[in-house]
Amino acid sequence: MLSLMRKHAQSWIIKAALFVIAIVFVFWGVGSFRSERATRLAKVNGKTISVNQFQEAFRQAADRYRDLYGQALDDKILYSKEFKMQILEGLIEKELLREKAVALGLSPTPEELSRSIQKMPFFQENGRFSPLKYRRVLQMNRMTPEAFEAEQAVLLEQERLASFLKGFVKVDPEEVRRYYAFLNDELNVQYVLFSKDAYKQRISLTPEQVKAYYQKHSDRYRTPLQVRVLYWQVGPKEFASQVTVTEQEIRSHYQQNPSRYQDPKTGQPAPLEKVRETIRAALIEDKAMEMARQKAEEVYDQILTQGNLRAFARGSGLPVKETDWLTSGERRSGLEGAPEFVQKAFSLKKGEMTSVLDLGGEWGFVVMQVSERKEPQAMTLDQAQDRVKEDLLEESAAARARSEAETFLGEIKGKKDFVGAARARGLKIEESGFFTRIKNQPAWAQTPEGQEILFALGPSSPFPERPVTVGKDQVVVAFKERRPASAEGFEKDREKFAEALKQQKEALLLDRWKKGLRQKAKVTVYPDLL
Repeated sequence: MLSLMRKHAQSWIIKAALFVIAIVFVFWGVGSFRSERATRLAKVNGKTISVNQFQEAFRQAADRYRDLYGQALDDKILYSKEFKMQILEGLIEKELLREKAVALGLSPTPEELSRSIQKMPFFQENGRFSPLKYRRVLQMNRMTPEAFEAEQAVLLEQERLASFLKGFVKVDPEEVRRYYAFLNDELNVQYVLFSKDAYKQRISLTPEQVKAYYQKHSDRYRTPLQVRVLYWQVGPKEFASQVTVTEQEIRSHYQQNPSRYQDPKTGQPAPLEKVRETIRAALIEDKAMEMARQKAEEVYDQILTQGNLRAFARGSGLPVKETDWLTSGERRSGLEGAPEFVQKAFSLKKGEMTSVLDLGGEWGFVVMQVSERKEPQAMTLDQAQDRVKEDLLEESAAARARSEAETFLGEIKGKKDFVGAARARGLKIEESGFFTRIKNQPAWAQTPEGQEILFALGPSSPFPERPVTVGKDQVVVAFKERRPASAEGFEKDREKFAEALKQQKEALLLDRWKKGLRQKAKVTVYPDLL
């Protein structure tokens, strides 16, 4: 963008833009008190957390969640007050840790920070740090070197603080023995499953019930978000035929990356003759990808001068494609189904355009712009009829399963006879077999609630206070037998469990320490700006 402004510095458009910027500085002042108050979200021991810091942290967190959950993620979650407060609390914690690291002399020097970044493999080419790749990767992730280096300095400080605190954690042999027994004592139970699906066929819904349910939950029923996207794409395949690779480049790559070409039988690097063509293909791909990237950046500057992709297509003759309507939650093949493409498509506003996006070797580089966007709209009862019926049926069946399970549990507590009560009702009794907190658990027991209920059972308390909830099903359990953890197993795995316990205590100590910093700190939050 700066190169674009330099190129056209004499044009009246740029001069007008600079005049507007100058006017803004005259009226508002650089770093004025009014501006600072308008852009701060919190103060931590006198240090300001700005709106810009929050926006960058929010963007990174939102990108991580979208990468993790894809189209299944509801954007309402990302823009909720609760999610935004979590981001802000994370920034507050980061500032407190930074402050403490400085006080303890744990901040990295510029040289230490530089060395740590140069060791990161995604900034290396042929086993060595590449400044060009460093700038390129940061640009693709919308980060400046200054912002990234500041973030890495904080991460190094946090690692050093954690290491500092580890020195205060000790475990004694008896603690390890109790920890091992806690995780490995074995339990066997009998149980009856009350599945909601068993009750679905017994439930009939009236039109009045369906209408009432829709009216109560109408906010659930909305049309999906839809977008149409203009995009220009360039990939490495377009340049592969133009690439030449010398023998010297092949030899140099082989010498710098011997571990990549190990023979699995000998554990030694394979002879160059055997891997020469593999190396040649990899270097061709790397060079073609770099040529595609350079072409993408060159074209992106041209797109910016035109203002949008449609105008660029008319003026350049280069192929700009447009999708049909993409629907949130819909699966597609090809480029339009690539996770990064989909995530960007639904995160952009109408008319908003991306920078150059790196989609990897298969798809290369792309510039995207949303041409049309249909926001979710409330559905009528006619439109939502099938979904409403299914939701109401699910809830009704789940409520019936819960009621039946609670009634049955009350009966067995009164009669003290699990087997007799189950047989009298014609219920199927199953047995879990022996399991521990970490091995062989029944699928329905693998929740914190299930663990809490089950391992509270014993000869003197054979029945739980409530059924175990598993999704929308219910499980009623009864104690059968228990046996202690294996002494032989403890001797064999003593060191492994000692290390696991130490790590757990370290994590708890760090968490308590961070909470202590927060309680002692002078923190002011301005949530109205979120």
